[in-house]
Amino acid sequence: MEEFIRYWDKVIQDWFCDKIDTEQQHYGDLVNPNYLPEPYMGNPRQCSFVIVNYNAGGGDNRDPMICKDCADCPKNTKSLISYVKKRSYSEVMTQFPFLLTKEELGNRELRGIEKYSGYKWWQAKKDWINHVAKVANVPTTDDGLMPFAIELCAWHSKSWSNTEILIKEPLKAVVEKRVIDIIIKATKQSKAHFAYFIGKKHITVLEDFGFHHIGGDSKEAKDKKGRNRYFAIYQHEASNTKAIVTWTIGSNSHPGKNFFNREKEVIIEMMKHS
Repeated sequence: MEEFIRYWDKVIQDWFCDKIDTEQQHYGDLVNPNYLPEPYMGNPRQCSFVIVNYNAGGGDNRDPMICKDCADCPKNTKSLISYVKKRSYSEVMTQFPFLLTKEELGNRELRGIEKYSGYKWWQAKKDWINHVAKVANVPTTDDGLMPFAIELCAWHSKSWSNTEILIKEPLKAVVEKRVIDIIIKATKQSKAHFAYFIGKKHITVLEDFGFHHIGGDSKEAKDKKGRNRYFAIYQHEASNTKAIVTWTIGSNSHPGKNFFNREKEVIIEMMKHS
């Protein structure tokens, strides 16, 4: 786990010097070199549960909070990228600043991060994160325990073009070492002992890396936009790591409150598997 932390601190340190790590180059055109990579948020050594997303999002190369071209601008000294450059990625991001209150950011000398769109994106997920933690009977963000979130692709980039994410060599070795292995290790050290994958395309990834389907696949009543939500439960053959995948048509968002009851049933079902 410590090697993972050191690796990304070094990758991002080199990125500030316009160098892209050799392993990360295998992501090809998914790499946007102008934006600060966001490989993870939270502490993999101590977390409530693990969240897995596709990538760090897109971008138009003009967001001063994470754009390298804006990093040294005097008016931008309270941006995410300036804090990371001054300290290190791990020092800033293991705190999961996007889930802290504005007051907490100020107390930790991270004021200004609340203006970043990523902060607002994660704040909108806070109720869901705490719901999952409560169902799993582990501490919530209100208790001071954060989840650990990791990206399949650390780079702000265009969307994955495949209906299913197809990871081929040599990228497969990179994903296994830098993502899947960390998910398994962080899940083992988490309080809830499971990972939560957001987005249907993750199913291909899970099956490619030794997970097999053991439950779920239920369709819930339609939400306000007329969409159904699906849940599937997977388990890693070698490590016994458990995972939930959730998705809805046309979106890779987390479940809304109208799906919390069904989600609770799925989490309880998953936890019954030995």
